[in-house]
Amino acid sequence: MATLIWTQEFDTPQPIYTNMWFTAVTFQMWSCYAWDFDEKSVPHPVLITEMPTMENGGISADGTVITLKLRTTSCGPTAPPITSADFLFTHEMIMSPQNAVSTTSPNDQLANLEAPDERTVVMTFQRALRRLAGTFWKGILPFHILQPVFEADGTLDNAEWNGNPPSAAARSSSTSGNRAVTPASWPTRTTGWAAQD
Repeated sequence: MATLIWTQEFDTPQPIYTNMWFTAVTFQMWSCYAWDFDEKSVPHPVLITEMPTMENGGISADGTVITLKLRTTSCGPTAPPITSADFLFTHEMIMSPQNAVSTTSPNDQLANLEAPDERTVVMTFQRALRRLAGTFWKGILPFHILQPVFEADGTLDNAEWNGNPPSAAARSSSTSGNRAVTPASWPTRTTGWAAQD
């Protein structure tokens, strides 16, 4: 169990709705990241099979198309595997004018986002992107949970999920939170999420 105590209350634990440092430093405790960084700030895959490069075909020669291959991975012991639908839904919710998100950047740089199959995400840009690892896919929204909410309410702004995502324990007070750490729910530096490539 990890207990975190802050000097300010979180406005929301959701990456797309906050600009608070207090929230940002805890994102990876309950949000699914496509990749993480090691102690030397080198990115390593979490939800994807490998970091895209020109050498492995993940980045096109002109740098405008980036292809992500997804693992069969879930963000919790009872959650279904993440698919390309979750990535597309995340992008759509960030860009939707019906959601009062904190920023549309960097998603507004995408010219197109496609999912040829449930394990592939293709990102197309107007010009070569130079800072993929530090900007994109910090918190994937669960399509299976939030799509029905968006369809019913026309927004995610008031979704109950914004208070406590399913993978996080409830906050015990206004300035502290508890998080149970288990191999099935915590992306360790050595093993990553419980995943099958």
